[in-house]
Amino acid sequence: MQTSLDQTYQGAEENDKPWMAFAVSFVLSLLLRLLFLGEKVMHHDESLHAFYAAQIVAGYAHEYSAMLHGPFIYYIGAFFQLLFGDSDFVARLPTALFGSLVAATVWLVPATTLHRSQKLFLSTVWAISPYFLYFSRFLRSDIFVVFSLLLLAAACLCGRKAWGTWAPIAAGAAVGISFSSKENSFLHLLLGLCCLASGALFSGAFRKKLKEMWSAKNLLLATGTAAVVFVLFYTSFFRHPKGPLEGLVDGLYRESLGYWWRENQAQRVAGAFDYHFPILTHYESYLIPLLIWRFIKDSSFLLQKTLKSSAALTPWLSALLLLLPTLLLIFFPLVALEESLSPGTTAFLRLLHLSHLHHLGQVLMLLLLGGLAYLSCLRQENHVLATTWFFFVGSVGAYSYVGEKVPWLGIYIVFFASWLACFTIREVFQSRSFAARSVAITSGLLGVLSVQKSLRLSFFRPADPAERLVYTHTSPEVLEVLSTLTAAHQRAQTEGNSLNVLFRGDPVWPFAWYARTQLKHATPSFSTETPSSEVKEDLLVFGNSELAELKPRLEESHFISKHSLRAWWVPDPQPTAKQVLSYFFWGEPFEPSEPGLIDGVKSFGYTSFYLATRKEICAAPQSRQDNCP
Repeated sequence: MQTSLDQTYQGAEENDKPWMAFAVSFVLSLLLRLLFLGEKVMHHDESLHAFYAAQIVAGYAHEYSAMLHGPFIYYIGAFFQLLFGDSDFVARLPTALFGSLVAATVWLVPATTLHRSQKLFLSTVWAISPYFLYFSRFLRSDIFVVFSLLLLAAACLCGRKAWGTWAPIAAGAAVGISFSSKENSFLHLLLGLCCLASGALFSGAFRKKLKEMWSAKNLLLATGTAAVVFVLFYTSFFRHPKGPLEGLVDGLYRESLGYWWRENQAQRVAGAFDYHFPILTHYESYLIPLLIWRFIKDSSFLLQKTLKSSAALTPWLSALLLLLPTLLLIFFPLVALEESLSPGTTAFLRLLHLSHLHHLGQVLMLLLLGGLAYLSCLRQENHVLATTWFFFVGSVGAYSYVGEKVPWLGIYIVFFASWLACFTIREVFQSRSFAARSVAITSGLLGVLSVQKSLRLSFFRPADPAERLVYTHTSPEVLEVLSTLTAAHQRAQTEGNSLNVLFRGDPVWPFAWYARTQLKHATPSFSTETPSSEVKEDLLVFGNSELAELKPRLEESHFISKHSLRAWWVPDPQPTAKQVLSYFFWGEPFEPSEPGLIDGVKSFGYTSFYLATRKEICAAPQSRQDNCP
C-alpha cells in the first residue's frame, strides 16, 4: 500500500535528472506552436487582449475588468510587444511559450510520483493534443492557468526536501499567476479546499501527510509570494487609474466574483449541461479507454472490501457498474424537466442549469462513480491518485454547471483527465492480459486520429467553425478589407493626404488592433456614437446593426461593399449515427435533416460587416486591381 502523498510510484528513479527531457520537450512543443503562428486572422477576443497590451506599451496603466479577465495576459503581452513589436505573431507568443512550458514542466514532477514513461506520455499529450495545441496558439488566459496548476502540483509533490525554499516560492508564484490570469481560479480554489477537507475527513493517513508535507515557514513563504504577485498585477504595478486599493478590491471580489456570479446566473453564453462531452470525446477520444481502465482498477478495491467478492470477479462488477448507467443515459429519452417533475423540483434543478432528466442522471452518475473511485484511492492511501480523481470529477461537474459554455473551458477537464490516463498508461503497456492489450491498442489508434485532428485544427482549419474548438472566429475576409484600407491609406500618403477612418459596432474588434498596427499614420477612430447627418469620414467600417441607420446617408457619397465578419456553426442536437461517424473521422459538419432553426439560430451562418469608401477615393467599385471595394 502507498503510504505517502508524494510517493505513488514505487521503484522510482531516485537519480532521475529531468533537465535534458525538460529542454527537449520545451523545444519540440515550441516549434509546433511557433509554426505559422501569425497566419490566422485575430479572433475578436484575441484582438482585445493584444490591443490593451499595446496600450500598456504606449504608457497607459491597465484597469482590470472581469469581462476581459485578469491583468497578467496584458502585462506579459506588453512585455513581448515591447521587445519584439506589435504583430499577430508576437501577440500570440506568450501563449505559445507557456503552452510549451506546460509540456515541459511535467519533467519537474519528482520521480517518486511519476515514472519517466508517464512523464513522456503527459509531455507528448500536452505538446500535441488538440485542446493544448490549439489554445497555445490562441491569445487567451486559459493556458496560463493550466501552467499555474501544473507548476503548483509539481511544487507540492516536491514538498520541503526536493526544492528547498524554491518549492514554496514556485507554488506561491503559480497561485499568484493563476489568480492574476482568470477568475475561474476561485473555482479551482474551492475544489482544492473541498478536496483537502474531504480527504482529511475520510482518511487519517491523509491528515497525517498534510501535517508533514509543508512547514509553517514554507506555507508563509508561498502565501507571501502569491500575495506579492497578486498585488503587483491588480494594482497595475501601483499605477492603477483609480488607485491601487481600488484595483485590489476589484480583483479580490468586487469585479471578479461579483461580475462572474451575475454572468453565471444569467447564462451569458448558454449551453446544455453536457456541452463539453461530445467535444471532448471527438478530439481527445484516446483518453476514454484509459479512463475506463483507471476506474475499473481503482473502484475494484472498495467494491471488493464492501461486497466481499473475489478478486477475479470484482473488476467485472466495476465494469458493469460503469456500463449500465452509461447505456441508460444514452438511450434515455430527451425529457424536459417541466414534463415530469413538480414546479419546485424543476426550479431547483434549473438553478443547477439542468434542463433534461438525463442531465440529472449525468450528475448522479458522476457523483456515484467518481466518488467510488476517489474513496477507493483514499482507502488504499494513494493520495495523489485520489486527489486527481477529485479534481477530475469536480472539474467535469463545475464546467458543466457554469453558465458560460465555451470550448476553451474544456481544457481543464482534459488536463485532469490526462493525469488519470498517465497513471494508467504504464500499467496497461506492462500487462500481458487481453483486456490491457485491447485498451492499449484502442487508445493508440484513437491517439493517432487525435494527432491528425490536432494538426488539421491548428494548421489547416484554424478559423473554420465546423471545428468545434473554433466556436466562432473572425473571417479571413477581414484581412482582405484590411488590405483595401492599407492600400487606400498608402495612396493618400503618396499624394500628401491623410484619411479619416471610422469603425463602428461589431467590426471594432479586431479592427482596433489592426488599425493600430497597419494604419499608423491615418486617423482611425472607434465610436458607438451616431455620425452627424453629413458623413465626413473617407472610410467607414460598420456592422449589421448600423446598416439601416448609415446606408441612406452613405449611398450618394460612398461605395458600400458587404463582407463576412464571424462565421459559426450550431450542430444538430440529435444527429444520426452516420453523421456522428462522418464528423468523427472526417470532420464533416452535420446540419438538421430539415432546413430551419435550432433554438432560434440558423445552423450555419455568419455575421456581416460593411466597408463604405468615399467615391472620390475610388472611382470604380468593381475595380479590385486598385484594392477598391
